[in-house]
Amino acid sequence: MKKLFATFFIAVSVFAVVSCASEEVLPKAYCDTFIISKKVNDVTVHGLGFYAYANVPMSSVIAESPSGEVSQLNSYGANTYEYYKESSDEDFSASLPEIGAYTYTVVPVSGDVLTATDAITSETIEPGTFTSCVFDTGDNRIEVNWEENDDADYAVVVLRNTDGEAVYYSSTLSSSTTTAYISSSNWLDGYSPADGVTYTVDLNFFLLESSSSDYLQAKSVVSQDVVWGEATEE
Repeated sequence: MKKLFATFFIAVSVFAVVSCASEEVLPKAYCDTFIISKKVNDVTVHGLGFYAYANVPMSSVIAESPSGEVSQLNSYGANTYEYYKESSDEDFSASLPEIGAYTYTVVPVSGDVLTATDAITSETIEPGTFTSCVFDTGDNRIEVNWEENDDADYAVVVLRNTDGEAVYYSSTLSSSTTTAYISSSNWLDGYSPADGVTYTVDLNFFLLESSSSDYLQAKSVVSQDVVWGEATEE
């Protein structure tokens, strides 16, 4: 299953540092660890997300917890400038993940190994609540409504196909937004929705480390299935 693109999760401001004398890019890595919360059988469970970006291609990235547990991140296919990993479903737990500083070891395709750290606290964000999530046959689109979450810094609505692949992303939505519409345009890679196919709508809330930070502390996700082209009973 393809993971959501981390650029929707993390608004990291990335600058290529260039040497005026040599015009060579000085390698720099930006890394982020965050808590992921979701509902399973009406119980909120938690896992971890790891993200790394570099201004040079990377060959491998690992993240090490404060107690020494190692997680291997994966690249986005041929894009070796970004690596990402989420806890697998079986690793989510009602207990919080390990709190503290996570150390990243980034191995560029060429050049010296880079290191970075990012710490998480115990702060989480509760998964959202849909008030409706239906297909509107009149307007030929999905209408998603949810309760406002005052703790969220922003939200993103994602649509996944039956293979679990993300095929649509909304823009970044403000914390006061409570409605989104998913029409048949602007899907990823020219993807077109098909009538009668069940899609999963993910409502993601995001919490930054602080009001002045671009790094995540936590995200949450809640999901609901919708059949494209079929009116939904509210």
